[in-house]
Amino acid sequence: MAKIFRILLALIFIAGGLGHFASPDVYRPFFPDWVPMVDLIIYGSGVVEILVGVMLFTSQYRKWGALGALILLILFTPLHVRDLFL
Repeated sequence: MAKIFRILLALIFIAGGLGHFASPDVYRPFFPDWVPMVDLIIYGSGVVEILVGVMLFTSQYRKWGALGALILLILFTPLHVRDLFL
């Protein structure tokens, strides 16, 4: 069962990362006007999400991928909570 959840999580991260490249305009409203280099942040975070997803598939980097997923989920939680109230 854990393997199924790991694969599902990996696919979600990879799909989410690809979404940063397919539809970058979706992410722009999340940034205030004073944030510089928004496009770099959007594409960079997409790359990180894809890397985390791929790492979850490899036995050698699985623990690092899990740690990366945890860190990303913690970092993005305030953003998603804010969206609930706007």
